[in-house]
Amino acid sequence: MRFGTAHRIMISALAVLGVLALITSGRLQLIASSLILGGLVVALLLPDRLRQSSAIKFLGALFPVGFLLLQLARLLIGQEPIPIIVEFAAGLQIVRLATRRGAQHDHQVILLALLQLIVGTVLGSGLAYAFSLAGFLVFTPGALVLSHLRREVEGNYQQGAKDRSGSPVDVPRILRSRRVISARFLLVTCVISLPIFLLTSVLFVLFPRVGFAWMKVTPVEASRVVGFSDHVNLGGVGKIRSNPQLVMRVEPLKMQGEPPLRMNFYLRGSSFDHYEKGVWQKTISERRSLSSVAEYGILSHLPGKKAEADYRIELEGIQPRILFLPAKTSAFKFLMGEGLANDKRPRAYLGSNGEIIYFQDSTDVLRYDVFLDSEGENAKSAPLDEDLAPYLDLPDNFSVRMQALALEWAEGGSELKSAQRVQQHLRSEYTYDLESSAGAASDPLADFLFNSKRGHCEFYSTSMVLLLRSLGIPARNVTGFGGGSYNRFGDFYGVRQGDAHSWVEAYLEGQGWTRFDPTPPGSVESFSMSSGLLTSVREFMEAAGRSWEQNVVGFDLKRQVQIVQALSKAAAEAKKSTRSAFLSSSARWWYLLAPGFTICLTGIWFFFFRKSQASQAKEAKLTMSMQRSRMLYSEVESAMVRLGYRRPAGTPPLKHARALVLQEVQSSEEFLLLTERYLQARFGSQDLSQEELQRLKERVRQCLKQES
Repeated sequence: MRFGTAHRIMISALAVLGVLALITSGRLQLIASSLILGGLVVALLLPDRLRQSSAIKFLGALFPVGFLLLQLARLLIGQEPIPIIVEFAAGLQIVRLATRRGAQHDHQVILLALLQLIVGTVLGSGLAYAFSLAGFLVFTPGALVLSHLRREVEGNYQQGAKDRSGSPVDVPRILRSRRVISARFLLVTCVISLPIFLLTSVLFVLFPRVGFAWMKVTPVEASRVVGFSDHVNLGGVGKIRSNPQLVMRVEPLKMQGEPPLRMNFYLRGSSFDHYEKGVWQKTISERRSLSSVAEYGILSHLPGKKAEADYRIELEGIQPRILFLPAKTSAFKFLMGEGLANDKRPRAYLGSNGEIIYFQDSTDVLRYDVFLDSEGENAKSAPLDEDLAPYLDLPDNFSVRMQALALEWAEGGSELKSAQRVQQHLRSEYTYDLESSAGAASDPLADFLFNSKRGHCEFYSTSMVLLLRSLGIPARNVTGFGGGSYNRFGDFYGVRQGDAHSWVEAYLEGQGWTRFDPTPPGSVESFSMSSGLLTSVREFMEAAGRSWEQNVVGFDLKRQVQIVQALSKAAAEAKKSTRSAFLSSSARWWYLLAPGFTICLTGIWFFFFRKSQASQAKEAKLTMSMQRSRMLYSEVESAMVRLGYRRPAGTPPLKHARALVLQEVQSSEEFLLLTERYLQARFGSQDLSQEELQRLKERVRQCLKQES
């Protein structure tokens, strides 16, 4: 690869990784991230001839000033300071990439990239940040080495300089050369990152955990999950079944045997009481404090002291802030990091429709354990004083035909039998269809029941709720997630937006709120059951993201102590087993083989030691030659200063000596020859002995005598 191309790729890679660490944090606004990414692409693809144009130089000087004034104005109107500073740093990087010229700007690019990586640690440290960090460790050694080489070339071999043979040095030709660096050279410089990574990993594990809560940035509003809001449009949520975005991870803690590929948890989110003109709404807005003991939120009763959780759920920071819980939940417990203040812990409340609303100060993943009630699936969750009247309301356009259909299906049975029969009719006589035309009808529900007979889960649950209400049975429409698909890489069930589901809760005398699902059972399966390479890659990335969050981002003092205890225990067991092995009769052969093994190791060590000594001697010889070359030029430069020909700052030695020749200064030809000999010894690996150094110093003294 060409020297200049490899250098440009390395520096550009660091700049891209630094900017991506900011963009992928998820804490910047979408518009800002898009503009930064677009500007980065333009700066990288800008041709060299345009970089040198006066227009680009003018814009490069004007843009930072204008952008700084804009950011200061945003600060004055009260916007958050840290995102503004981050955007400004990204803008400076883009300008520097668009206007960079040679090695003089490389260190600025590298420094800005490093600062952006550090800021990315504060803004968000997810899996995307992990890739940026890994890439930064790999590319940094090579980028620094190549930047130093280019700076040496541009600083010591300016255009018009001569090489050892006296031929002019063509700097652009050196940058285009394929012989300056090799693939092996690049590989070795990148491999240097391995010991750096090992060292930083050890420091990460051993360094005491310190909180930096003061560095937290006010988060951007969390993403909203389609279908979970204060209202649900009957014809507007069907296509969420094709959305692969991960919403939560569910880990069964008591599962035995081979895990099934699919599990239906019925993770309840919220419910709706009022339906009118194809839209479900919440008309009850009461919120009550949830019973709690210590760290537990209690729905029915407190788990025993030795009770183990049934599920561990990791919920992404989404909107609305609703806790999704499976059936039979008796209590839950938030899992928080070490040292978190009480006022920073999530707070949970019981909503009027049975949902659990929580509040936390960040959009981080929420982790909580779930304890199930072993007494039965359907808890009697309706207090005696709960007003059930809203769950009997029917819309104004509820027709006599629908009433007749409900009576026909119920067949005059008990509440439970009537509900079961309505559920069975919907399951067996209607077809699940995400593209149903019923959503576009003026009365979607009537069209679904009597015309198309095709629809998604919202049509099924809405139909059953209203039919039960017409029979005098209180019912409500519930939204949540049906289940998830097993991730074999992470040993958890991934629940996605495509797993969103809607079902029915009916209040039955003596049983309380009871769950019914009129949607055909096979239709609850989402597209996430699909297989193939892309699915495997997606599952692997999700498992890797979870592992990163748990073992790196979530690494705290408690886990640090566990590691120390585990290492101490392993060391004690190893010491004990080693001692037992040497005391056993089967280890006697080792006593016989040990001397021969020691002799072999000694021979190998002696061979490499001698080889290393020869290498060190050669290196020492070159080092001494370089020191003598510096001593030589120090004498030459001192002589020129005494004669009044001081070298200007920033002027290379060879250029200065040639300038003296052009000025026809006395002894200038001798100074030029001495300078060239210095460069040959300093950069051309031509040995300069002590005897030659003394002869050259004598020539310098002769120049001074001639001038005097």
